[in-house]
Amino acid sequence: MHPYEKRRFSIAEVKRLCSFPDDFVLKGTYGQQWERLGNSVPPVMMMHIASAMRDGLLNFQKPTKRTFDQIEKERSRKAAYQPSSPCGDAMKYKAAV
Repeated sequence: MHPYEKRRFSIAEVKRLCSFPDDFVLKGTYGQQWERLGNSVPPVMMMHIASAMRDGLLNFQKPTKRTFDQIEKERSRKAAYQPSSPCGDAMKYKAAV
């Protein structure tokens, strides 16, 4: 029911309430269009559901802007911790004993 007039919402009004664009075309009879709108998931709602799934379930981390200096520091830290042999420091210790 319309909030101010004694009539039902039109298909165009329901499409707008459901966040469908005005140029979105629904085919079929009046009843079929109502049924399709009633069974649909509004696009804006689906966008938020998909974002929550991406962020929560997949543990997605948004990329951050890193400067060239930050990238170089990360590379040098990784290079400092790489062992010289496949066994790491354990091989050096065994050879010294």
